[in-house]
Amino acid sequence: MWTEANDFTPKQLFDFVKQNENINPQPKISRLKNPLTKQKRKSTLVPLDSFLKSDKDYEKELIKAIKKTKKDKKWLNKYFDLIRDILTDLNIGEQSPKITMSVTKDLKMPISIGQRYIVCPRQRRDAIGLILPLDFRDIIADYPTAVINEDYFYDKKRNQEALWIDFDSDIIFTDDKFLFTQWKNAAKTELDRTMYSGFRRTHNPFYYKAAMDYNYRQTIIE
Repeated sequence: MWTEANDFTPKQLFDFVKQNENINPQPKISRLKNPLTKQKRKSTLVPLDSFLKSDKDYEKELIKAIKKTKKDKKWLNKYFDLIRDILTDLNIGEQSPKITMSVTKDLKMPISIGQRYIVCPRQRRDAIGLILPLDFRDIIADYPTAVINEDYFYDKKRNQEALWIDFDSDIIFTDDKFLFTQWKNAAKTELDRTMYSGFRRTHNPFYYKAAMDYNYRQTIIE
């Protein structure tokens, strides 16, 4: 139900209350001889939907974010193919409440499972951030340009549970099956322990479509 909810502002809520403030509540009844004879009082609420405005253009938002990456068509296709592969391998459908593929206000494009990022292309350098298991630290020397960001990912007791590592995109795009498997395992850990993504309300459905539908993707890139 949470994932299907609409956002609304305090003013919209206030207006809704004001429109309905004259509706009388059901009077208290201390005793009923026959409950079937109770006549229910019907109140007509002004629908909250009438105060909600959904004018967000998700497709336009995605196009702006893609432009801001300043990447060429070849890079973009490789990135979206990477996303398609992990969504397919983890069997994550378009309507899954566990994933959020969002475009932030500053036009970044992170993908989250549950409460944690699993991937995010970097805007300032030709890099992509990935979530990876803790034991990847032991072999990171095999990836000399990789950089661990120690700000992620901790439980409530400040025990680190996963790593966030930035890789040069050419490393990720070399079809490194070992790296992909490690990434998928870390993402699956998040998938298995969550019921829904806390960021789901920011999900951009066209981001998912661009990853999975090649023809649509080319239209967007063009």
